[in-house]
Amino acid sequence: MKLIPEQVKLLRKRKYELLRMKEKYYDALHNREKEQFDLGVLYEEDSSYRDAILEIREIDRLLKEGEFVSKRDFFSIDVGTRFRVFYDGNREDYEDLLLVDQLTLPRPIEFVSLESDMGRAVVGKKVGDTFSYFVEATGNIVHLTIESIDSIRSHYEHFIRERKYDRRVRKIAKREITDSIQKDLYSTQTILSSSQYELLLEEKEKLDCSCESNASKKGFITKMLNYPVVLPPVDDTIGIGSYVTVFLTDGESEEYKSFEMIHHAVSTELEFHYVEKISTLGNSIFGKRVGDSFKVVRNGEKHLKGIVVSVDNTLIGVKQISK
Repeated sequence: MKLIPEQVKLLRKRKYELLRMKEKYYDALHNREKEQFDLGVLYEEDSSYRDAILEIREIDRLLKEGEFVSKRDFFSIDVGTRFRVFYDGNREDYEDLLLVDQLTLPRPIEFVSLESDMGRAVVGKKVGDTFSYFVEATGNIVHLTIESIDSIRSHYEHFIRERKYDRRVRKIAKREITDSIQKDLYSTQTILSSSQYELLLEEKEKLDCSCESNASKKGFITKMLNYPVVLPPVDDTIGIGSYVTVFLTDGESEEYKSFEMIHHAVSTELEFHYVEKISTLGNSIFGKRVGDSFKVVRNGEKHLKGIVVSVDNTLIGVKQISK
């Protein structure tokens, strides 16, 4: 099964929700134990707990066995392509859809899979193509036209490592770091957050169950797993492993952005979940505290300004986005 980053994001989020449900169940059992209830009976009768465990196992299976697909086709429709169709020649009757290999839970309404009648019909189609397909469940014939294919990067979810390191790293001015050794350490230092370590373990399991020869990838992951894992700061300072929410504005639009701070991506980190310290934003907020303001400058021009809204340095806070 092929999984695009949007599906990986939803699966990890759902797993976190289920793990929290599991923790609450354990807390409830602990309280009942104090009241001398029969824990064995309660455990067997709690179907919601058992359902959560089964769903966690299924999510783990999908993440372990699924092929993570990051490449997008912006010229013709394939797995991972976002597109707009309109029906029966009526441009006001349209849908914005994202093609996936197979549907998983949770399942956004805009996902259409290759297993569906429409999904099989749209593969390979280009902008302007008009065609029909037969709906087996109803016996109807649907006529539609591909109006557009979305090629705007920000409209998609991405694994950070899709972009080369030198395109992600903040360009360090000579006046900021004059010592060449210090500059080299800044660029090459590898430290991991606890959630990154878990992602590497997940990636190692994926490789172990793969039939393909991947000795070089396994070697890379083994090397990464030997790097130090650091915990977030003990106060509200933003550091590696901090779960952060910031308010950003460019003077015209505003947004809140929540993420985990890492040094740099080493596995399947999603842009939705993580910000690298080596990036422009990461460098601008690293070491800041709640209430601190900052500016994000790119290519010598001020693009964004913001304020740190919250910093959670507990492991529970970090797991909100790593699971």
